[in-house]
Amino acid sequence: MCGFAGIYSFNNELNWEAGDLYHRFNKMTELLSHRGPDSFGSYKDNSIGLGHRRLSIIDTSSAANQPITIGSPGKTIVYNGEIYNYKELRNQLLAQGCIFKSHSDTEVILNCYIYWGLNGLKKLEGIFAFAIWDAYKRELLLMRDRIGIKPLYYGKSKYGIAFGSEIKSIISAGSVDTNYSDQSFSEYLWYGATYEDRTFFKGISELRPGHFMLLKGSEVRLEKWWELEEWLDNSKPSISEKEAKTMLQLTLDKAVKSQMVADVPVGIFLSGGIDSSALAASASFNNERVIDSYCAGFDFPQQVNEYEKADAVAKFLGLNHSSVFITGTNLEPTLKTLARAHDQPFGDAANIPLYLMSQKISSKHKVVLQGDGGDELFGGYRRYLGLRHKKLWSLLPKSLFESIKHIEPYGKRLNRFHGCLSNPVDSLCMALLSTTETLESPPEDLLLEEKRVHLLRNTDPFLCYKNAAYRFRNYDPLKKMFLTDLVTELPSIFLKKVDIAAMAASVEARVPLLDESIIKLAINIPNQLKVSGLEGKLILKRSLRGRIPKSILRMPKTGFGIPYSNWLKNTLYDFTRERLLDDSFLNYYSFNKYLVEECLLQHKNNLNDRGLLIWKLLQLNLSKEWIDQISLQWNASK
Repeated sequence: MCGFAGIYSFNNELNWEAGDLYHRFNKMTELLSHRGPDSFGSYKDNSIGLGHRRLSIIDTSSAANQPITIGSPGKTIVYNGEIYNYKELRNQLLAQGCIFKSHSDTEVILNCYIYWGLNGLKKLEGIFAFAIWDAYKRELLLMRDRIGIKPLYYGKSKYGIAFGSEIKSIISAGSVDTNYSDQSFSEYLWYGATYEDRTFFKGISELRPGHFMLLKGSEVRLEKWWELEEWLDNSKPSISEKEAKTMLQLTLDKAVKSQMVADVPVGIFLSGGIDSSALAASASFNNERVIDSYCAGFDFPQQVNEYEKADAVAKFLGLNHSSVFITGTNLEPTLKTLARAHDQPFGDAANIPLYLMSQKISSKHKVVLQGDGGDELFGGYRRYLGLRHKKLWSLLPKSLFESIKHIEPYGKRLNRFHGCLSNPVDSLCMALLSTTETLESPPEDLLLEEKRVHLLRNTDPFLCYKNAAYRFRNYDPLKKMFLTDLVTELPSIFLKKVDIAAMAASVEARVPLLDESIIKLAINIPNQLKVSGLEGKLILKRSLRGRIPKSILRMPKTGFGIPYSNWLKNTLYDFTRERLLDDSFLNYYSFNKYLVEECLLQHKNNLNDRGLLIWKLLQLNLSKEWIDQISLQWNASK
């Protein structure tokens, strides 16, 4: 797991003797030092500059340092990720006469390309983003993994196309447009992130999962090399519960075993929920040594804390377990650190415990297993339960839910849920189920009237869900939501959170539930084996009987809740108020100062429940401060 950055010149005009270019290129790579503190390397010619920071995990010797070049004029790679089937591919290449100088998966990737071309790269199974420069053909290939676990950004700079693992590297290449995109701003207000290939900034895009970009001369070719539909098999008869349980258990064990491979110790983030407990069970059954596990707890007494459940699972499995206790006091430095790590506004507060736990373990572990993906694959979210009975929900009168919306703690949530499920448009139903914002009280209401009208006329916060609804139009509402979550919310929010928060502390996070083999199996398991009545993750729970405590399997889903709403009323209130009522911030985004202040006061006094919106605005402010800082430093010579 590493970080890389580069510049590609369309006109072969990179003069490395020029002080400005040399300084910018070095800074692009230096800014990624947290992703790879173990070594630094670079490759340069008049068309390309490739820089790499390495976190040594497989073959920790210097022979595996990057960039790796084979041949003269040869092919050169910089890469971030892990290839889980690299040993199998290595053996195939050895049979064809390939000679290796290291035992790294990086060298395997490059030889797959040399021996088999682009089709060889499609054999890769794992989490990856990489750049391959062919000095003979004078062409650059950028490629990203199927699900979008590892990031790759690009944008036009003063020297050509800048690309890399993080946005800060792109900006430091110079003359990159960091003005915010209205479409991205609209999406962020609703979801706390941007979707598809959009970043928050006009001049920077993200290579989409399962895509590659080929640059040669002045030509740019952007194509899809994989899509989720390739793994959907509608021709097979429905799998039985017995078959599904057996296959799932075997597939999970194999996936976890392959992702435990490393030349450094591997730990587990154990929340005590079904997903992380499933990983811990498979890991403990596949290992003779005692595995270290970690959990987060919070200081807010009414908050759902999962460390007691995690402790029960750890004792059952014989893990070496410890907890990280997180308080709302002195949290400001952590928030600023995470704003710098993400580079763009990011509204999911679960990055805080992920970062703090990664920071705690970084001196002992370079690799950790994380349970993301289980909800999307096996039906863990409450919205899936509603979609299973969508017709029934839509028949219930709106007046019923209006009458109970003020009854705590669930009245407002049930009213919102009914509004989503009774919406006849599939794309809007899915979009509204994926946010706590509502059409009756949209986040744009905090904007000045002119800006609000402009956004309503020129942007569509639900665009991504409309595209997904059309893409998966042939499936029932529940399966459509499963597939939509896998291609929208998962890569744009949850996987981004995991990668950035862990790598900010120089830790590689692996997500075994999103192993290719598990996804292929899970998306073809019938809905009724995932969601039934008021229970989700049926087949996953049943496959775990006897492997984790019965008490864990019987517990309802609680979610990994972060007490940000409480922090905003108490320990973070003054910090948040000062920042959100700053005139330069309000004017830049055209917020109505009176309405923002009223929203803050009402939340503090428990008169509304818009904590998530306030949290998103706080992250928007912190991100702007960081982007202003690096833009001022690196874009002064536009």
